[in-house]
Amino acid sequence: MIRNRSIVVCISIVGAVFLAALFMRIDRPLLWNDEADTATYAQRITEVGYPKVHNGKRTLYTIDESGIDINQKFDASVTAGWLQYYVAVPSVLLVRNISDLYIRTAILRIPFALLGTLGVLLFGLAIGQVLPHRRQRLWFALAYAVAITLSVTLLVHLREVRYYSISIFLCAGWFWSFIRSSILAKGKASTHVLVQFTTYTLTFLTFYPLAFIMAITTVAYASWQWWRNRLHAQIVRRARALLLAVGCFVLCLVPLTWFFRTIPIATYLSKLYSFSIGDYFTNIGTLLIDFGKHELFIFAILLQIFLLGLYLQVRHTQVQQEIAPALRVWALLVLFTIVYVLAIAKLPFFFQRYYLALYLTLASTIALALVILLAVVPVTLPSDRLRSGKIFLDNFSYSSFTDL
Repeated sequence: MIRNRSIVVCISIVGAVFLAALFMRIDRPLLWNDEADTATYAQRITEVGYPKVHNGKRTLYTIDESGIDINQKFDASVTAGWLQYYVAVPSVLLVRNISDLYIRTAILRIPFALLGTLGVLLFGLAIGQVLPHRRQRLWFALAYAVAITLSVTLLVHLREVRYYSISIFLCAGWFWSFIRSSILAKGKASTHVLVQFTTYTLTFLTFYPLAFIMAITTVAYASWQWWRNRLHAQIVRRARALLLAVGCFVLCLVPLTWFFRTIPIATYLSKLYSFSIGDYFTNIGTLLIDFGKHELFIFAILLQIFLLGLYLQVRHTQVQQEIAPALRVWALLVLFTIVYVLAIAKLPFFFQRYYLALYLTLASTIALALVILLAVVPVTLPSDRLRSGKIFLDNFSYSSFTDL
């Protein structure tokens, strides 16, 4: 049997590879257009306190000459969320007296890379917390770490001076609170309402489509749980708490969408790019092709189909009760992915950076499905097939998980 210590060593090695890939030569290449936009508006914040577009000499980045993305009353840029600019302010202050462009670039990028690393770690912890046994959590962590480290797209984006790392960190925090409140029933409801409301609001100030996706996922999941368990008072209370956080966020949307001109900008861009239903499905196809070519998407799909088939064999058994929390988290990840794909495809221009959170959900779904399968397979396979695979099952069997 593979010892827990050996799994920890493997996790450490994979983690070291991830960190090396993320931080190695982080000073190169120099900032590109969007990163420079973040740094420039952060510099403007050090001067006037907010991302002001004009300073009497020059105009910072806007969509076009229409000024649709400027809050005219304050001469403030509302092209993108502001949180990324404020996160970059300490680094901008730190590099003021440094002339070397590569050192300046590294200092600007490191905080975002660190925040992205914390987001990846928190996301894994959020999903892994549902597993009751240490050995299960270790195998999950190893599979998750390998899948994340193999995602070159994710690694490249986590290094950038942009909102990507912030949005991943906030999304991970939302998953952590969501799972603890609605699935594990841990912690005070008021605390989770506050945490989830905060993540919704800060995510809106970072990348607003993700905030809407999180809120829609919450409403769909909580409504289903409420209806399905309407006679179970405790589950209904947890569902109400989830919906309360969304309700508070919706109230805050009134001033936020007015100030950041969210609806006028979205409408303008849709008309500007002549967005059609054909473009919508093209975006979905682009996303699927990207994941199929560059990620473990095909493996993940086959894994989910296999898992679903095995689940049907263990329904209404003791095994189902053992893996029920993990299955609920798996269902939450699938729901979040479906909502994300259907919502994000509505954007008139489409880039990988708009669906970075899906790289984490893909890795988490693969890792979680593998752990669930390792718990279910020994129960569903005939005894003669179990004996033929004795070495494999000795390492991964359901009993090896539950005995620890």
